[in-house]
Amino acid sequence: MAALEPVSEHPNRHRISRLLLASSVTAKAEDIREGREANGRAIAQIYESREMQRLCLDLVNPAQMALGRASPEQMEAVNAQLSKRQADLDAANRNYEVARKAQEDFQKRLDLMEAGFAQDELLMFIDKRFIKGKYARNPQNLADAIAGLPFTYGVHFMGVWQSYARCSKLACSPHHRFQLFETVQSIWNKSRKSTMPLLDFFHQEITALQKTITVKKADPITGEEFNDKELNMVRHTLENDWPIWKLAIRKSFEFQVEIERVPFLICANFTKVQRDPGTAVALVLGETDMN
Repeated sequence: MAALEPVSEHPNRHRISRLLLASSVTAKAEDIREGREANGRAIAQIYESREMQRLCLDLVNPAQMALGRASPEQMEAVNAQLSKRQADLDAANRNYEVARKAQEDFQKRLDLMEAGFAQDELLMFIDKRFIKGKYARNPQNLADAIAGLPFTYGVHFMGVWQSYARCSKLACSPHHRFQLFETVQSIWNKSRKSTMPLLDFFHQEITALQKTITVKKADPITGEEFNDKELNMVRHTLENDWPIWKLAIRKSFEFQVEIERVPFLICANFTKVQRDPGTAVALVLGETDMN
């Protein structure tokens, strides 16, 4: 799905692999359950054929050794045994390749089935809950729906409704990047009521953020909870990378954009500008804009 493209190279992309895989296959839950059972049988067939390979190879090796030790009178009989055992090994090798290729092809079809199912389920959830329903349109609700699609640890199969029901009960602290987005969004909303130049207002609000935050911690020995202070990483990141954020904000207004989309665009452009090889050069030269 195009919306997830920014995380397609994330180290944990395997967790959303079914949503990243392009698929036009339509499948029901029962189809996937049956497909997984069939795939399990195909994998078992690979192990069986691999074991037969090993057994045949164990018979060929001694026959090859015997060929070098056989007397002239024994040579014909040993050759006959070696030829038979080699033919059995060749057949076992062919059977293994057939089983391996069959399972590989089946796995690809199963991946497409699971991807089609997961994507259809997610779109249905978005339509019923976000577009037509009254669920809050925030990343947490979407993440709860996605987290178990189409399977999760210890559960053979999971659909979007079961995923949402289970995952929404689990405590989950906002990711650092989402906290950054929320802060950018808050500053952007405030800036619309200010007459100060946008970049100046952003920097003013960033420097006004608390340098430290209070967090709850637990003593590793007694388990007793206590409050402690630690660096406010949101402020630190915004302040420390302000030259890049400034370029990202400017880039976000190169073309006309809907007001509501500006915070999303700023954060997306931050990643693009940060990865751009020309950014380091521009900053070193003291340039305040990108070519």
